[in-house]
Amino acid sequence: MRWLALLIALVPVQAMACGVQTDCTVGDRIYRIAVPEGVTNPGVLVFAHGYRGTANGAMRGENLRNLAFENDMALIAVQGVDGNWQLPGTPRNPTLTGEAEYSYFEAVLDDAEARFGIDRSR
Repeated sequence: MRWLALLIALVPVQAMACGVQTDCTVGDRIYRIAVPEGVTNPGVLVFAHGYRGTANGAMRGENLRNLAFENDMALIAVQGVDGNWQLPGTPRNPTLTGEAEYSYFEAVLDDAEARFGIDRSR
């Protein structure tokens, strides 16, 4: 059993599986993804949860996943920080530029393309 614990400790975090029930990590943020079986280079549908929502909560509903799969697309559920998005023009944060969120979305797409072969053009 000790060798198993050592092996797990040596595997890079990004190499570990992630998906519908497990977080994919990009920097200090996460997302979840569902990829249709048997589809090579699927398109991608990105879903941003509402106020205080979660990527996990978004993945629990099958309707979005079914919609994506019917169109040969992966479903990516992104996660706001503490259930919130840091977007420009919001009442509590009128001076935000949104740069952190835009960078996060770009990082998610880069990661999903590398791990799952999504086609960003779709």
